[in-house]
Amino acid sequence: MRLWTWQSKGFSLANKSRRVEPLKYSWYANENVTAEEAQRHEEAYLKVFGEFGTDKLLWCFTHRGEATCEGSRIEFEQIQGRLLWELDVPEDKIRWYCPVAWEKLRSGKQEMKGAIGGVCQALERRNSKRSAQFKGDFDSYWADKSEDELVKLMRLKRQVSLDFTVPKPAVCSGAIVQHPVSDHGGTIVKDPSDPEMERWWEDSDRSGGGQDVHILEECMEATPMPCRDCPGRAGE
Repeated sequence: MRLWTWQSKGFSLANKSRRVEPLKYSWYANENVTAEEAQRHEEAYLKVFGEFGTDKLLWCFTHRGEATCEGSRIEFEQIQGRLLWELDVPEDKIRWYCPVAWEKLRSGKQEMKGAIGGVCQALERRNSKRSAQFKGDFDSYWADKSEDELVKLMRLKRQVSLDFTVPKPAVCSGAIVQHPVSDHGGTIVKDPSDPEMERWWEDSDRSGGGQDVHILEECMEATPMPCRDCPGRAGE
């Protein structure tokens, strides 16, 4: 499966002996945040490292458009001194996570990330009353989750797609792979440290953006709030 990940310039995913970027150099440390917020970020990462049993984690996008088109993503990453890598990783080596649970664990904010936000926007365009109900259900579900609950809710058993969206099911899960990817059946498709691949993403098609979410007409009035019965947590 193709994945995309931004990594600091000078850090090569091809170098097995190199560790992933230390927390103190991570992008969160460069945000305009208070010392308390920065500490929360660091503690969240440490909890995730404990849950996954390693700190050699690469956070990835499952759609190239999300890596290159979401707002000023390219400009932001380049200001941070980052380069975009494209990987091909067996699906059974990918660790799936819930972006909503991760964002609340990391920042304390209850935000509709990715496809969930797209669903709410699609409802707003067609049915503002249902959109308000959907957002209320979302807020109610996530409101009182403890940090320990968020860590457990963050980890998914598989990729999660929404079967009520068109033109194809929207993916509402994020991907994490372990470094080095070659030790886990993965390969590097585009290496930005290669002079021939330098800034390759600037020549890629940016017109697609992220996932364009639309809802099946028959589901418009009764769109489920997928966090409650997430298929990625089925059986727990």
